[in-house]
Amino acid sequence: MTVFEAYSKLWTYFKENDSFIMKDDYTKMDKISETPTRDRGAVQAALDDWVKSELLTVQEQPEWGSDKSDLKKIYILKKPLDSNEQSIAVHPNLATYVMTEINSFCELIEDRTDWCDPMDLGSKDILNLIHILNFYKSKYKDSIGMDDDDDDDKKMG
Repeated sequence: MTVFEAYSKLWTYFKENDSFIMKDDYTKMDKISETPTRDRGAVQAALDDWVKSELLTVQEQPEWGSDKSDLKKIYILKKPLDSNEQSIAVHPNLATYVMTEINSFCELIEDRTDWCDPMDLGSKDILNLIHILNFYKSKYKDSIGMDDDDDDDKKMG
């Protein structure tokens, strides 16, 4: 597992939880590989990065019923993930490409409700691209006979 893969697993985990203890919660994350020691290293690196970026804070607490020298690290979200809004810079060529794809799809389905303005791209446009991707992904799965239950992407939330 790479650190970037660990980010993804932790993001999914923190969508439902507000704290993480490696010893208690590591196995709750989806699809742990055959190299758990190495994977824990990647998860630890991701946790450390998120502490540095101030998404998480870390507290050390003694294990219940043990002496005070046996401390465990508790990684705690500073605020819910849903409140961590992000912004991205979009190059004009990318804005043109996003507009072209969304508006072409709108023309295809004869519904201009979600028409895209390349000068004012926003979350709605990213969401529309994801809807378009899911539409075509579903069509492709149907064409190859793959069932939606076989889709690991559903777990991503």
